[in-house]
Amino acid sequence: MKFLKPILCILLVFSLLTLLCCKKKEEEDKWIPPREYDETEVLENATHLIHMVKKINTVLWGVGILSIDDDGSDPTYLPASSDEMEYYGIHSVEDIRKITKRYYSASVCDTVEKTILGNVRDENSSIVSLVRYYDETDKQTGEVTLMVNRKANVYFKNEVEYHTETMRIKEVKGEVIYLTMNVVVYDDDNNAYERILTFSVIEEEDGWKLHSPTYMKYDPHTDIYDNLIK
Repeated sequence: MKFLKPILCILLVFSLLTLLCCKKKEEEDKWIPPREYDETEVLENATHLIHMVKKINTVLWGVGILSIDDDGSDPTYLPASSDEMEYYGIHSVEDIRKITKRYYSASVCDTVEKTILGNVRDENSSIVSLVRYYDETDKQTGEVTLMVNRKANVYFKNEVEYHTETMRIKEVKGEVIYLTMNVVVYDDDNNAYERILTFSVIEEEDGWKLHSPTYMKYDPHTDIYDNLIK
């Protein structure tokens, strides 16, 4: 028996070391090395995407597609203005999905589907934010009308200037490439402020996509006087 205790201790230590080694190997397996990339290719594609998403950014996170005039009853939903639909090239929710998918990654599209094209619910499954757009189909004619939530959250409402010539690659994490770029945002009095936008891109099967929203808004807490363009 006096030899049994040391043997058991040795076995216990060996088991613990084996467990730690296995755990370390498992963590190493999870780590994804930064992808190789061509800097010129990344910057050219990112620049193209930035220019192409200005309208869809406004539709999703900005003032959005405006509705027809209110008749005074202040309804939550009204049909989209025909002029607005022509301007954005959007006549249905499916159009919004297609354009978003064309420029944004699957991850961003999934978020848009849950938070903008779907009702947002809290932990008790209660609706806290109504869907921003939905298609209303006339049962007799089958005609589809794009309906707009006039009371939806607006994350930015003023113009943003993107200075793509300042775009630089910041870092690479796995398949995601993070970039920075100088932008100019405006407050409600049309004062201009310089900011730095950090965003990311990823290459999916159908090409390069933005992996994060690229809108930016004036924030009185961060846009201090020193950032004001005199």
